[in-house]
Amino acid sequence: MNKAVVIALLLVSSEALAQIKSFKSGDRINADEMNQNFQELVDEDAALKQRTDTLVNILEGKIDRLESAVTCGSSAVVGWWFTIVENFAGEGELVQTNFKQGGTIDWSLTTNTSRESGSGTWTTDNYCTVKATLQGEYAAVYLLAFLASDGKTMTGYIDNGARYKAGTFSRSRYIRNYDRLPSEFPKTNQIGS
Repeated sequence: MNKAVVIALLLVSSEALAQIKSFKSGDRINADEMNQNFQELVDEDAALKQRTDTLVNILEGKIDRLESAVTCGSSAVVGWWFTIVENFAGEGELVQTNFKQGGTIDWSLTTNTSRESGSGTWTTDNYCTVKATLQGEYAAVYLLAFLASDGKTMTGYIDNGARYKAGTFSRSRYIRNYDRLPSEFPKTNQIGS
């Protein structure tokens, strides 16, 4: 148990004990005073139980959050991820990436009029930072992203050397069937220079 919790419980108990009347050998015991002592103990017991329950609930919540947090490393990243962004030409594009064990990556970029694909390499560190180099038909593109604690999203940006696109990748299976991309895109996925 946390030292601060123990100290708090002791302080609360000492306050309750200060209100209890003590008797010495030979003192005449009054029923009202004795009943008051018993009531103080009952009230203190109920108050301690309530505080203990509150502290246990707080600690259980913290434990749940820690248990649900992703342990950073390659196993947290391996799998299919996708994002939909507005490209430099103002078109929507679907970017799909397959982060594979061993640090290789396959990717595809699909718009309503074209499709491009390639491969590359990737790494991650103990701080959940994901770095990738995507080799395409024309040039290399660099990805820097940060894995969320729930392991379901990676927020970052793609840099082609002249401009960048910010966005959020979501974990998903490979998207095979699509008729067309949406005409509106998330406002957070913006182009910058």
